[in-house]
Amino acid sequence: MNLVKVIAIAAFSVFMTACVAGKPIHNIDNATVNVTGTKEVSTADVRKAILKATSTKGWTVKEIAPGQMEATVHVRDHTAVVDIDYSKTNYSIQYKNSINLNHKGDTIHRNYNKWIILLDREIQKELINSSL
Repeated sequence: MNLVKVIAIAAFSVFMTACVAGKPIHNIDNATVNVTGTKEVSTADVRKAILKATSTKGWTVKEIAPGQMEATVHVRDHTAVVDIDYSKTNYSIQYKNSINLNHKGDTIHRNYNKWIILLDREIQKELINSSL
């Protein structure tokens, strides 16, 4: 095998490993409920914003207890499940379980992290809209 083929195979192997390798799991820890305007936000307002955001982003929600939800999203043959804890001042989104997302220890497929970031942004948007 000539040197060019060896280098090409090595480069391809590194590329494929980078594409498949997991990323650290992105959790949202005690995100502050940011609002504008003078309206005070209640726990019910935060709950409503989370429900609207999860619905908008394609997540289904099961209420576990006051201030606690479990949300699930299915994308093609992938599934992610998170716990969402909330109050009138903050909320958290924590990884719970997944299917076909290469979860290993503290790493997971990068798409999971994108879904969490987009869900967090949507919650923030809904909170701002609810306080206008």
